[in-house]
Amino acid sequence: MATYSAIKYNIDLPTASTTLKSGNALELIKTLTASSSSDLTFVHGTSSVVFDTTYKTYIFRLINLHVSNDNERLKFQSTTNGSDFNITMTAHQFSAGHDEGETYSSGSLAYDADADKQQSTGTGRLARGVSSDNDHSINGELMIFSPADTTFKKHFTSRTSANDRNNFEYDHYFNGYFNTTTALTGMKFEMSNGTIDSGQIKLYGIR
Repeated sequence: MATYSAIKYNIDLPTASTTLKSGNALELIKTLTASSSSDLTFVHGTSSVVFDTTYKTYIFRLINLHVSNDNERLKFQSTTNGSDFNITMTAHQFSAGHDEGETYSSGSLAYDADADKQQSTGTGRLARGVSSDNDHSINGELMIFSPADTTFKKHFTSRTSANDRNNFEYDHYFNGYFNTTTALTGMKFEMSNGTIDSGQIKLYGIR
């Protein structure tokens, strides 16, 4: 008959009095609020923006972004000098969606080949075909890892939710990397044609 002996695990469980050290916390750095804005741009060292080696991971949180025109695309790009947003990137996108009345489809999951970037200096796409209806908006996050590292390329991943002009609710996933070992110093968000009428983008850092 098998015998069993007690095994002791040395696990230091947190207690109710345990507090997060600042090095492990999600820390708000900057909030930009849109008001018929041509773009929302974060540049290190301007307007209290931090985008350097202070944090290992940065998160841009998109909150209720409303656009001026129908059939808009939300785009982003980065910079190494604070002014030229044209860093070479390689990336891909897929999306899942469902329309309100099942007029066009009962649902879809698709690889968006037209959003591919293969060593391109063009913009990345976070949402497409966005509607300007009052009850529609763009929400989600873009996460970038070690943007100020000078050894490795800069990987990013994003997930956004948006309503398009055909009343589709879409989840968009856009992932890839900026092909540079030069430190990135900022990020720009803009629409393909019109403006960002309202909403916020919040920048967070994780050490």
